[in-house]
Amino acid sequence: FFTHVGFICDDVAIQPLLPQVIFVSANLLTNSEFARIQAELPSNVYVKRMKRGWNNKQEHCVILRILAAILRPFLTTRQAILLFDAAPLHLADEVLEELRMQELWFLVIPARVTWMLQPLDTHAFSKYKRYLRNNFQDALLAGDATPLILRMIRIVLGAIRHILQGYSCLL
Repeated sequence: FFTHVGFICDDVAIQPLLPQVIFVSANLLTNSEFARIQAELPSNVYVKRMKRGWNNKQEHCVILRILAAILRPFLTTRQAILLFDAAPLHLADEVLEELRMQELWFLVIPARVTWMLQPLDTHAFSKYKRYLRNNFQDALLAGDATPLILRMIRIVLGAIRHILQGYSCLL
């Protein structure tokens, strides 16, 4: 029902700044719930209500512009290289052009080997998913009256904080 577009890197000074973008299906999150969650977001986390909770070419280009703006101060001494799978979205002409305009290098991980080569898959997602499972189970058992989607987004925010930003060496 929603998508988390996550970024990690091997520099602990940069990791907490990297954008984490969550797309939520608009039929799951009311305007008032959206406003509540917006007030709780860390400065590097973006939540967007969409017709569907999926990324698309246009939104991906926006994410790349945000990423480039965040990384710009670091690019005098470093070169950003994005690693992503061969999903059609990542290889769309608009996305490739945005990467070029933002001076972000990229490396496409071939299909069926992301589990072995993609750093999010190899170093973060197992911990991330374990955090989600454990905390979601706790949230379900707590009997909280808060809407389930809000609880889930808060759990994802916790996973971002404790897993994606909480380890000094994800890579």
